Amino acid sequence: LLALDLDRPGARVLRERFGDPHLLFVGRLRHYKGLHVLLDALVHVGVTLVIVGDGPMEGTLRAQAADLGIADRVHFAGAVSDDVLLDHLAAAGVGMLPSSTPTEAFGLAMVEYMAAGLPVVCTELGTGTSFVNQHGQTGLVVAANDAFDLAQGVSKLLRDRALRERMGAAGRERVLAMFTTEVMM
Repeated sequence: LLALDLDRPGARVLRERFGDPHLLFVGRLRHYKGLHVLLDALVHVGVTLVIVGDGPMEGTLRAQAADLGIADRVHFAGAVSDDVLLDHLAAAGVGMLPSSTPTEAFGLAMVEYMAAGLPVVCTELGTGTSFVNQHGQTGLVVAANDAFDLAQGVSKLLRDRALRERMGAAGRERVLAMFTTEVMM
C-alpha cells in the first residue's frame, strides 16, 4: 500500500468545494448502510457529507436530505473511477460506515478509509465492524440506529484535528498489519 498523496490536485479541489474536514461515505446506497441515520445526525453537525456510490436508496436519501433542510451539505457523487475515489479519500476528514443492521458483516470501505489515513466512525453491529475499526484507536464505534450517538462521535473527531491524525495513522498501521492481501492469505 502506497501512501496516499493528500495534496493530489483532485483532492485539493474537493477540500475547497466541500470543506476541510468533511465526511465521506463510500458504498452501495442500500437500507442497511444506515445513511438515513447519518442524515438525521447531520442535522446536529455542521459539516458536509460526500456520498460516493449509487444504489436503490438514492432517491429516498435525496428526499430525506431535502426534508431535513441539509441538502446543501449532502453531495451525491455517484459511482466514480478508482482515480477519483483516491481523490475523495485524500480529501476527506472522516470515513463513515453508519450501518444499521448486521447485514454489514465486515465493512470493506473502512479498510479503504484506514489505508488512506482517515479515522473512521462506524456502528456496533455485533459483526466485524468493531473488529476492523478499533474504538478509541483507529476511530470511534457508536451505537447503531442512534443519530444522536453518531452525531456525538462525528463532532468529537471534527473538533480535534490531532485526534483525527493520530487515529488515521493508527488505522493505516492496522491495515498494514492485519488487512493486506499477504496477511489475509
